[in-house]
Amino acid sequence: YYWPQQKGNSNRTGLSSYSLGIDLQAGPTWHWRDPHLDVITSTPLIDDQRNIYLSTRGRRIYKFSPDGHILWSFRGERGSMDHVPVIMGGSLYGSTRA
Repeated sequence: YYWPQQKGNSNRTGLSSYSLGIDLQAGPTWHWRDPHLDVITSTPLIDDQRNIYLSTRGRRIYKFSPDGHILWSFRGERGSMDHVPVIMGGSLYGSTRA
């Protein structure tokens, strides 16, 4: 995975062995506005297909395609999602706090 957990790897170094492969001076290739105005405080995660996962304080998780289309979303029933999820073994794991 490109960025499976907070700070990137199990040593939490914040370093990636992958190169970006795009020109950042050209600006963002896509943007998204949260219709719920939730607070996003967690690290985005990137899987092996370059899909991007965002979690919010409003108990929502979004999965975006590399070009910015929402593939799915999930909302927890209760509590808050204060922790960054992790991708492991083809699954996304997260927790909520009541």
